[in-house]
Amino acid sequence: MKIIIFTSNMIKSLPEITNSLGSEDERHLASPFMESADDHFRMLASIVEHSSDAIISKDLRGIIKSWNAGACQVFGYTEEEAVGRSITMLIPPDRQEEEQMILNRIYRGEAVKHFETIRVKKDGTLLPISLTISPVKNSKGGIIGASKIARDISDKVQLQQQLQEYAEKLKESNAHKDEFISIASHELKTPLSSIKAYLQLMERELKEEQHQQYVNRMLHHVEKVTRLVSELLDISRIQSGKLEFNFSEFDFAEFLSEGIDSVRQTSQTHQILVEGPLPELTLYADRHRLEQVLINLISNAIKYSPDADKVIVRAKKEAAQLLVSVQDFGIGIPDTEWKNVFSRFYRVAGLPAHIQGLGMGLYISNEIINGHRGKMWVESELGKGSTFYFSLPLP
Repeated sequence: MKIIIFTSNMIKSLPEITNSLGSEDERHLASPFMESADDHFRMLASIVEHSSDAIISKDLRGIIKSWNAGACQVFGYTEEEAVGRSITMLIPPDRQEEEQMILNRIYRGEAVKHFETIRVKKDGTLLPISLTISPVKNSKGGIIGASKIARDISDKVQLQQQLQEYAEKLKESNAHKDEFISIASHELKTPLSSIKAYLQLMERELKEEQHQQYVNRMLHHVEKVTRLVSELLDISRIQSGKLEFNFSEFDFAEFLSEGIDSVRQTSQTHQILVEGPLPELTLYADRHRLEQVLINLISNAIKYSPDADKVIVRAKKEAAQLLVSVQDFGIGIPDTEWKNVFSRFYRVAGLPAHIQGLGMGLYISNEIINGHRGKMWVESELGKGSTFYFSLPLP
């Protein structure tokens, strides 16, 4: 019995192949297999022919052997114009080395997948394409050529360019915004400092208690505006990479007590309790910036627990780290939002209308802790409160 091996360049019509067999028995045995193979190759040929991608085959010298309708559409050459010519006719002069790189990989039996490059159309237009190239083997497994699928990615490249342009415009816009915030913040700080100084003078001079209360309220609001201006200035510095740190050595217990006392002077609703003995250690850090973090966490704890009457501060030395936490007994944060609370201008959804803020404090605090090579995180339960932590590495 003869053994027939079918390849894509050997397919004939079914009668011709049948007649090439010797005996009637051989034709009877081979016919169903040939019908199946013929259908299979007809299907593959139809897919290749009707694909909108360019599907090309070439030999190991780079000579084009087949050229589908998609290739005609993509590159502009007819099948008669392309077959028999070198594939290099599609490659720009400055990319000719790509063909040798591709052939080297084909010789090794390797495929090239989704290789984005530039090719030349018949009219000279440069076309961005994505190439997928696979080795073609004969019946004995020897590599005899390569098949190429080339996809036009002009739309993708154009979209990427547009996105890049939008990103550059956004970056430029953000730079102008940050510059404006920086200038405005600097300009606001001077009159605010003057207003605060005059109010403090009035507070000392006024004798009537009622008048002193008015001045205290004004001082309180001036302090809020001053803090807002400082936060805007810090955000501008963070965005431009210019948030400065002045490191020095200081006693941690003394620093913590002073920070808590500064909040106690402005809070009449909550007790700020320090739980447990404070670790005796000397920190090397930016004292002003860490105080900013501490005050922000305690102030937030008070603001977000309007129905409670206490805030608990803890600090301990754990391995080679200092761990500080501030616990409140307020409204809490859903666990789905824990990772977002340190984002710029982020505010937890569904907050009561009387709890105001721009979502800057935690973002700035997190950046300050990052600047100290530390970490910041939160644990919370709805209706029971939140605990914010930060850790600092110790030498």
